[in-house]
Amino acid sequence: MRRFDKVQRGARWISGLTLGIIVASACGVPTWEANVQPADGLMPMDRGADGWLKVHMQSGDLYVLEAWRPDTSEALLVGTGVRFDMERAQTGSGSFSIRTDSIALLETNDKDVVSEFALGGLSVYTALSAVTTAVCLADPKSCFGSCPTFYATESDDRPLAEGFSSSFARVLEARDVDALGLSAAPGPVSLVMRNEAQETHAVRYVRLHAVDPGPSGDVALTAQGEAVRVKGRKSPEACRSSGGECLAELRERDDVEYTSVTDPTDLAKREEVVLDFGSVSGPVGLVLSARHSLVSTYVFYQSLAYAGTTTGDLLAELERGVPGARDRVRGVADALGPIEVLVRTSDGPWDPVGTFDEAGPIAADRQLVRLGAFETDGLQVMLRMAQGSWRVDEAALVTTGAAVPPVVLEPDSVEVVSGSQRDALEALRDPGRHLVTTQGDAFRVWFTIPEGGERRLFLDTRGYYYEWMREGWLAEQSALMTATVLYRPREALRMMAPGFKAVEPEMERLFWNSRFRR
Repeated sequence: MRRFDKVQRGARWISGLTLGIIVASACGVPTWEANVQPADGLMPMDRGADGWLKVHMQSGDLYVLEAWRPDTSEALLVGTGVRFDMERAQTGSGSFSIRTDSIALLETNDKDVVSEFALGGLSVYTALSAVTTAVCLADPKSCFGSCPTFYATESDDRPLAEGFSSSFARVLEARDVDALGLSAAPGPVSLVMRNEAQETHAVRYVRLHAVDPGPSGDVALTAQGEAVRVKGRKSPEACRSSGGECLAELRERDDVEYTSVTDPTDLAKREEVVLDFGSVSGPVGLVLSARHSLVSTYVFYQSLAYAGTTTGDLLAELERGVPGARDRVRGVADALGPIEVLVRTSDGPWDPVGTFDEAGPIAADRQLVRLGAFETDGLQVMLRMAQGSWRVDEAALVTTGAAVPPVVLEPDSVEVVSGSQRDALEALRDPGRHLVTTQGDAFRVWFTIPEGGERRLFLDTRGYYYEWMREGWLAEQSALMTATVLYRPREALRMMAPGFKAVEPEMERLFWNSRFRR
């Protein structure tokens, strides 16, 4: 009874955030204009084509402005509109001068105002998207979502990596290091960075790590970001899962991925994949290449739908550092969980040795999990994970060698492929700034590989992003379900399971077809 009361209290006033469950989001080719009216009556402004700005304060108060301008000389935001207190009772109207250092979050329905405020150091979130694709109109939870996506050339259609996928708010800005699967000789090399979804990206930096593979000829990255020389790749001799044999999918990194379907009653239900490697001698590690399936995308979107028009308030609470907010947003992510790696010899017990936990369904990452040193005729490795939540392309044994420091490369130049930013290089090289991008922006970033032979390349990014809301999600707004996601995440995943099962067969195709490419 106490647990149910806790959920009810959470439904009445949610002091956390449902959005950050996992990465993902958005879509778009311009086709229609959103004009969504508020669900409660607390914001009497017209939310149509003229736009509006909601100013969430560190104190918890809220301004809804119909006209505004920044006063950078005085560090003020000046505007006219209505003010509400923390309980959302109206406390005033007219003209206001708001100190920018007291603002937690800006929320707008006009993406054209995003860059101006974000470049000034304020946290900006786009509340209602103005554009979408036919696919997103038909099935809003199948829309493409990314974070910055990186390609080898402008014409490539296959992403090599995606940046800082778990940093869905300014307060969660983080670094992300990913394997690109590329080698480069000394000289110039470039990557194309795109914003292909309805998101606002704030990119603090984009760097390359160039690593000398040495005599072994290969380098793998641990989950902690350590580059390790590896050699002697050994494929599994056998692979068994609940769905049957799986050796063909996991022997090579060849885009033939192992995946399974979800349980129809529980998205967190575990499955086990057992790999037999035969005789092993010396220090070894498991190289895994994997990415999320679209379970995480669906859970993220469904949680946005439950939050609905309260999303800005909940994001602002996270920005204000409300106690426990970060832990609550991790609840569903933790319930889905990473890929757990366990090892045993002969018929001994299974010992956990590490995890693979790279967010995002766009591009597979390659990571090394150290297993230890063995002298055995029979080594087995188990992958334990949420059923249907992962796509695993490669699982191989390697002999681990020494860690080797990378050469960290800053950009030499940046070309604007599409978009209006003209100081992109300065923004990426200034530690106090961000390069702010919106849907359709793209940049070619150039680096120089130093002399000394061919290097393995890894992408190092830091930043954060904000998801844009869509009208199709608002019909499912539910304070009770939002509280369930926050306080009873395992129950929330059971309740979401039938909905995902209904779209599971088509979601992969719809997701990729909804990607925005300018």
